[in-house]
Amino acid sequence: MIEKDIKKYLHASTNIRGVVGNRIYAGRAGQNVVGALLIVRNVTSQRFYSLSNEVGTKESTLQVDCYEDSATKAYDLSELVRNRLSGYAGAAGDATVYHSQIVSERASTETPGNKSDRWVFLYSMDFAIHHDSTVPTFS
Repeated sequence: MIEKDIKKYLHASTNIRGVVGNRIYAGRAGQNVVGALLIVRNVTSQRFYSLSNEVGTKESTLQVDCYEDSATKAYDLSELVRNRLSGYAGAAGDATVYHSQIVSERASTETPGNKSDRWVFLYSMDFAIHHDSTVPTFS
């Protein structure tokens, strides 16, 4: 799963780890997680085919959400992610990334819930990532 591989790749950055520690999640984070964090989600994937078979390349759109306690900090965290992932080609976890680019980005705010006074600020980016993929063996 490419989101787990990208999670490992982002965690390998000392700059990112210096802000979020081990709070980088694939899919979702628990409700009680506090502090800066990243969530990496696979939004969609597309496989490619030749005339005879599926080829070993896939394009996945991954959403990387950067959560912080202020809008400025969320944006600063997103810049660390952008500097690590945008335009990247190479190894990422167990995957090989052929190309990565940002296709959209947006900022938002989550209002306090459950009688809390804690606002959550989010900066989100969608990356189109071309990466390797297994090919069916028909066994």
